This record gives sequence, structure tokens and C-alpha cells, in this order.
Amino acid sequence: MTMAEIKPFWGVRYSTSLFEDLGSVLAPPYDVIDQEAELHLRKKSKYNVVNLILPQDRKQPGDRYQNAADLFQRWQESGILTRDPEPSVYILEQEFTLPGRGKVVRQGIICLLKLEDFDRGVVLPHEKTLSAPKEDRLRLLQACRANLSQVFGFYSDETGAIRQLLGQDSEPLFETSSREGVIRFSALKDEARLCQLQELFSHKKIYIADGHHRYETALAYARRVRNGQEPTGDLPSDYVCVFLVAMEDEGLVILPTHRLVKKSPKIPGPARLLNKLSTHFAREELPLPEDRVDEKVSRFFDPSHPCFLLYAGNKVIQRLTLRETAQGALERISPALRTLDVVLLQELVLTPLLQIDQESIKAGALSYTHTAREAVNWVRKGHGPYAFILRPTPIEHVVSVAEDGSTMPQKSTYFYPKIPSGLVFYRMDR
Repeated sequence: MTMAEIKPFWGVRYSTSLFEDLGSVLAPPYDVIDQEAELHLRKKSKYNVVNLILPQDRKQPGDRYQNAADLFQRWQESGILTRDPEPSVYILEQEFTLPGRGKVVRQGIICLLKLEDFDRGVVLPHEKTLSAPKEDRLRLLQACRANLSQVFGFYSDETGAIRQLLGQDSEPLFETSSREGVIRFSALKDEARLCQLQELFSHKKIYIADGHHRYETALAYARRVRNGQEPTGDLPSDYVCVFLVAMEDEGLVILPTHRLVKKSPKIPGPARLLNKLSTHFAREELPLPEDRVDEKVSRFFDPSHPCFLLYAGNKVIQRLTLRETAQGALERISPALRTLDVVLLQELVLTPLLQIDQESIKAGALSYTHTAREAVNWVRKGHGPYAFILRPTPIEHVVSVAEDGSTMPQKSTYFYPKIPSGLVFYRMDR
């Protein structure tokens, strides 16, 4: 059975002859750009991709999608954006620094991926999606008829065959820097190597890391273009532009997402909460580090048992380790989810003990951070009563959940660094 079908494409890119530093026109994915960052990006360059991925209304409410399409077209006509003369698979390298690990490089490819319904088992998600973001992205896709950013996926390359193929010479296109580090971008055009790459991927499953909303939006758009008609050959809309990286790559990094509890009259005090926690968790007090908090706190976790940390003020951190007797409380949860710290926290603590269910979370009952230092400071500065400090979700657990057909809670994974928008666009007319 053929699995993932990838292919090269004629990328539309910012003209390297017009921009001395392409870093001025790149941006993070649309869904991690807050208002302050958006304003900064618009000021950085009038050609920044934020004008396409987060367009603004001009003459009337709701015309922002057509505004983006018009701007995309004008930039192509004026030479700001140019189409590559040959179809390519693009190679993206991101070099960044991690505390305790130093310099790390992640290498992946940007290509087209044949869209598949999830029930076929070729492309597998691990998160639920929301209707509002999908409607927004669908309207933008319909107007522009182009993928303006990539869905982020990963695959297994146990033999290293794909990595070896990508390690051969490719044509450098540009190098720039971002807040996270260095970006190197090149093109693979050799037909023989492209065929090899397609053959290798034809035996692979693709797991979505980031971009679940964009993938489902692409599926919806492809169905609308088909308008219920039976396939009679591939259409451009049958593919989505993706960034794919091997799960064995040292740079496939997932950061933890710590939960910060906001003030509320419903929240019990520390003594009462700790007493309730003892039902399902063994508790141990550990000294709060005075420096290098993230590095030292990471050693507090028990690698052999599900656990997380609680900071409620003062100079101690509570390690909460799941008791064997707690399994009965988890019977309604899929086995693939029962070992995930973030699921245990939600099901055994946040919902039953703090009355923070999914509706409360949507209403803003939690804040989030990726560093333990910021989590501790949240409580110390009086922003909220509790900070729950978690481990990163292991990539193997993401695979297990996806294979099981289950989904994780929102903000269970934070793949780092993000894939910049503006590297290359896929226009669906060729």
C-alpha cells in the first residue's frame, strides 16, 4: 500500500536580488503572533509576509481576504515575489541554541503532500481543531488560492536513508537569521534524487506536529474545488505545502508547556489542595533552586513514573507522582493517553479539584509558559496561586496517541522552533 505521496513544486519566493536580508520579510506562524508582534512585523517591512497571513480589512468588514489576494498578486506582478523556474523540494535548516544542549540543527524538507483523509491512516493528527480558525484560514485560502505557510509534519527515518539523501549537495538560495537562530534555505532539483525521495516517502506515514487547522482547511478546500465530483486526475488543490522532518533528527524539539492558574474564588488554598492531591498522587517536597531554575528543576522529575511539579509559593516545589491505585480513575481514558503528564493533570487535578474544565480554559482560566523560571515567577509576583510544571511530551508519545486515533489536550506540544512563514509559497495554478 502506498503511503505518503510527496512531490516538488514551482515555489513562489521573495526575490533575493531585491532584499538584502530576507529576515525582514519573514514572520512566525499566524497563530503565535500577538498584537504587539504583528505591529512590529508590519513596521519591519511593508513587504513582510504578515500582510498576507494576517490581512487587514480596508474598505469594509471582511474584505481582508480579498485584500490579501490582491496584494499577493501585485507582489508577483512587481517582482517582489518570483516563481522558481524549476520544480524543487526545498531544504530548510534551522540552527538554534537550547539550554543544557548548546547548538542544535534541525533539517527538513518543504514539498507538496497529497491530501489524505485521516481515516486512511497515511496522515495522522494528535490534536483537536476548532471551527473558527478553520473558517478563517479557508476564506484566506479561497481568496489567494495559495498556501502561504507550511503544515509541519514528521516521519520515521530509522535507517537514515532520507537524511543521507538530503545530505548530498543542494543549491543554496539564502541564509538569514531569526529570533531563534540561523536559517539556511536551499533547493533540491536533481530529478534522480527527487525520484528517490518520492520512493522513500511512499512507505512513510506523516504525523502532524503543527498546523492541524491548516491541514483540515486544505482538505475542505480540496473538496470544494472538486464539488463532489469523482477524481479524474490530480488537481493542484489535492496537495498541501508541508515541512517534513525525521523524528530521529536531533533538532526535532518539543518544549514543555507549563500551566499557570489564574486567581479565582473557586480555587482552594494550598493546604486543602495538597490534601486532595494525596488521593491519587504521592507528594514529595523539594527545595526551590535559587538559580538555573529550568536546568535544575528538570532533574526533579521521576523518569520511571508519570509525574509533574507544583509550585505554590515559598521555597519548596512539590513533586506529585501518580499512585498505582489511581489507575481506576483513568479507566475511561484511552491507554495511549494515560501516561501523559498533561492528561493526568487535566483529568485528576484541574477539572475535579480546581474546577478548570475545557470551557474554563477557553474562557482564559490558565496562562502558559515554556520556562520553569517564568512559572515560578508567576506565583512569586502574585499573578496566580499555582504553577504546574510539566515535562516535554516525548515524540514517541505523540506517535502513540496519533496511531491510537486519540487526541491530546490543547497545548500539549510546542514544537520549537516554529517554521517561519514567507520562506516559499505554493500557488495552486500549476
